[in-house]
Amino acid sequence: MGKNLVSLLWGSLLMVFLMGGFVWAASPAGTSPESPPAKINRLTLKQCLKLALQNSKQLKISQRKIKIAKASLKQAEAGLYPQLTYQYGFTKFDQETFVGWQPLSPPPHITMWQPLYAPDHGYTGGISLRQALYTGGKLTLAIAMAKIQMQNTVEEEQLVRQKLVYKLKEAYYRVWLAEQMLKVAKASYANVEHHYRRIKNFYRVGTVSKFDLQQAKVQLDSLKPQVIKAENSLALSRLGLLLLLGIDNKNTFLVDSPLNKAQLPQKITWHSQALFKEAIAQRPELRQVQYLQELNQLQTKMAATGYKPNVALFGNYEGSGTQLLPNDWQKKLSIGIMVTGNIFDGFATEAKITQAKDQEELTKINKQNMIDLI
Repeated sequence: MGKNLVSLLWGSLLMVFLMGGFVWAASPAGTSPESPPAKINRLTLKQCLKLALQNSKQLKISQRKIKIAKASLKQAEAGLYPQLTYQYGFTKFDQETFVGWQPLSPPPHITMWQPLYAPDHGYTGGISLRQALYTGGKLTLAIAMAKIQMQNTVEEEQLVRQKLVYKLKEAYYRVWLAEQMLKVAKASYANVEHHYRRIKNFYRVGTVSKFDLQQAKVQLDSLKPQVIKAENSLALSRLGLLLLLGIDNKNTFLVDSPLNKAQLPQKITWHSQALFKEAIAQRPELRQVQYLQELNQLQTKMAATGYKPNVALFGNYEGSGTQLLPNDWQKKLSIGIMVTGNIFDGFATEAKITQAKDQEELTKINKQNMIDLI
């Protein structure tokens, strides 16, 4: 009796060690049965939208274009103000320049003459002021065109933002749908696997035929590709969402169920005319075409200014001398009005006007085409 008890005790201990080794071997490599599960992050739609708007390179490009357009507007407005410039230079000649003869003694007792040479170096400097008085409308047209360009870049940024939000929501719901499809596929596989195990047990006791067993096995194996396909679809959907978020998240993540709190209306009534009117008023790409149409009209007027003169007020204060400092320089001041213009430019102005008018017609066609698409 004592020997049997000792044998039973040693057998129990051996079974415990064997079972422990089996559990340890069944654990993934590098982990233990007590290892915590991998961290699973949950992303809400609001978090995804915030990350996408912060990290989108396309949105950053459009925002940078707005800053560039604002700088172009300031540059165009600078033409309205006077332009003040300066110059200062030094010149060195290879030899002195002969300028004439000078007497050695004052008149009338001139007996001998000597050659007179200019210095072999010199300094020049001056300040110039220029103010445009009349440009034929070039300055005002340039400012108006710069404003339209800035408004166009604002609409472009809005369009990029709308497309990003739309794609982000689509990708987010696609991930959620892929998660649900994977759950369904795994649940179906688990049910069929449970059925297969029951059939296998029945076959062992002889209550079902081998044909029934093989049929259950084929049914189980046919569901494996569906599970794999659902897993791959979820992985691709997550990758697409991460691409829009602009982050590299190597951890597993899930999305919050967007339909748990959704309240869909019982009936939706659509009015096509109202929707069309709203689309015409709110679509950024259509407003861009309208701005482009206005820009083409201004470009036509800008091309026509080639026939008009330019009037500017100028003032120059300049001097020259042989010393570094302008204390002993010869100085002069000049003020005047200058009128410039084209007498004949080889029909270039006429060609520009024709090109601008054709561009106007092209923009009208593109606008109507976009309205048809909407």
